[in-house]
Amino acid sequence: MYTKGNATVMNKWVRAFFDGPEHSGKKSDNKRYDEPPAEGFTLKEGQAERRNTNQPLAGTIRQTIQGKRQGMTGLLQRSPTPAEMGEIIKKQGLRGGNCAEMTWLLCFAFKSKNLNIWIAIIDDPGDHQFCILMKGTPTFGSIKTMDYSGDDQWIIDPWANIVCKPAEFFTAFGDKMKKWTDHGKRIGVPNSTKTGYVWTPGTDEKYFKDNTESGLLYRKGWGFAT
Repeated sequence: MYTKGNATVMNKWVRAFFDGPEHSGKKSDNKRYDEPPAEGFTLKEGQAERRNTNQPLAGTIRQTIQGKRQGMTGLLQRSPTPAEMGEIIKKQGLRGGNCAEMTWLLCFAFKSKNLNIWIAIIDDPGDHQFCILMKGTPTFGSIKTMDYSGDDQWIIDPWANIVCKPAEFFTAFGDKMKKWTDHGKRIGVPNSTKTGYVWTPGTDEKYFKDNTESGLLYRKGWGFAT
């Protein structure tokens, strides 16, 4: 059903997959520790080193996933659905990727439950995507304008590790960006030529505005192509 319990369990499952047994997964390639923690904040021993070592390795895995997506497109004569890509990620143990790859795996998980899961892609100049678990089709214009507080719609953002009601997402996303910034974590924002990252604090005014006020494009997680 469309419950917080289901949303939470699946979010944990996706994150555990990308973390891997005994932290053997590489997780995201667009997060790294680029600054020391702010005064009063600390990191676990080895946390920054492990993240920064895994960051480029995750990028290699993500490129592999994108290559398989291109191969599937040729084989199927259409783009694969998010759930189809999630199945490849799961079966081949590809434990590296960013918000896109994480939402694809989430869509695969919910397809097995036959529950409607929607990918919300933030339009330019934003650069992020997340999922919404709900029966109907979402119509929210942006993260900032989300206003629904019922118990049958749930935001699931495995990249940011957030599960919440739509009306709570703007605040929850802001809180997570502040937490990361305070701990010295930076987000890789694609540069103008899409050839690398500009390492940016999540609290950067432009970054936060671009991702919370830009429009949203919706795709059903197991019914439409990626």
